[in-house]
Amino acid sequence: GQNEILRSTNPVTVFAPDNAAMFEFLVQSSYFNVSFIPPHILEELLSFHIVGSSLDSGSILQGQEEPTFHGANLIFEKDPVAIEPTFSQTKAK
Repeated sequence: GQNEILRSTNPVTVFAPDNAAMFEFLVQSSYFNVSFIPPHILEELLSFHIVGSSLDSGSILQGQEEPTFHGANLIFEKDPVAIEPTFSQTKAK
């Protein structure tokens, strides 16, 4: 679970969802705010946003895939307008 991930001495990178993404999740899931999300749902949600390697925005390549702790892959795309890379998720292979 998340506790093991957070206690690990191995490098991880957390891609925190922005406010708009969290608001969309709350609306779609019918939660009033984050404090109403059951811990097991929150843990699953967070596992989509943590990869087991140390990444920085300057080293991410176009089309690079990184597996999340949930098992899905993040696929990175360089947005020419944005400063930071963007990503999408695929299902676990």
